[in-house]
Amino acid sequence: MDVSFDLTVLGAAASDGEFGVALRASNTTSSLGAAALTLYFSASAPYANGTRMVHVRTSQLPLPSVPAAPLPPLAVLKGERLTIRALIDRPYIE
Repeated sequence: MDVSFDLTVLGAAASDGEFGVALRASNTTSSLGAAALTLYFSASAPYANGTRMVHVRTSQLPLPSVPAAPLPPLAVLKGERLTIRALIDRPYIE
């Protein structure tokens, strides 16, 4: 799965809250709470050179209350998009 976010729509502002991607455990679930893996992003306002820092947070089933290892912030350079690729070769939850 590939998803790309255009951060230029934020203009000179930071993201107003989080945005992200939810990967579902099965196609029979319909709520965000049933997502097997959720990636949350929040973007800073651009620095003078146009670079934004994007902070990443995750949650996953079956233990969404257990925090995942912290992820380092990502630098998204001026003119670049935040692109996420998730490779899934089998059911996430067995």
